Amino acid sequence: MENQECVFHLLSKVARAGTRKWQSEMEQHGLTAVQAKVLIFMQDLERPTSQQLGEYCGLDAASLTGVVDRLIKLDLLERIPDLNDRRVNRIDYTQSGKTLAKKIKQKQEPANLDFMTKLSDSEQKQLRNLLHKLDS
Repeated sequence: MENQECVFHLLSKVARAGTRKWQSEMEQHGLTAVQAKVLIFMQDLERPTSQQLGEYCGLDAASLTGVVDRLIKLDLLERIPDLNDRRVNRIDYTQSGKTLAKKIKQKQEPANLDFMTKLSDSEQKQLRNLLHKLDS
């Protein structure tokens, strides 16, 4: 197999291109692609723990902690002590974080469509299905 045909190489190249595309969409908000991802993925969870949020976003604990810390400094997220277990903190939006997450979410689908314009609708669906299959 030629190195340029290696699936790991191809996935890496496409992932970097996708991250660059999403990053360019998020620059006007002063966020990195990963910070924006965490902010909008929070919409699917209700006051998650760091572990829950990290698993949902596909980020390791150290990476997630750094991202959440920066989002807290930007006054977009906050840590709230769990009422049932004082050893646990939950993560929630601030009001400005919730507002920004909604704005960013509105950009997600158009950015996805723009990134995949080289693929037909059926190819886009097939790509998503294949990626889900590889992820399981």
